[in-house]
Amino acid sequence: MKTTRVEVRVDATEKVAFEEAASLVGLKLSSWMRLRLRQAATLEFESASRPVPFSRKLEG
Repeated sequence: MKTTRVEVRVDATEKVAFEEAASLVGLKLSSWMRLRLRQAATLEFESASRPVPFSRKLEG
């Protein structure tokens, strides 16, 4: 269950591009951003030879 918010400030061009990218894969912007952040964080943890704290399956 998701209970915590993360706010990110971006410029208008980035927002439009992120919305378009999310749309291309059939996701809402927030779901797309969460997925992409998890992917990026996973790479960081793995490159540091550390366990990924959220390695469980994604919830919708």
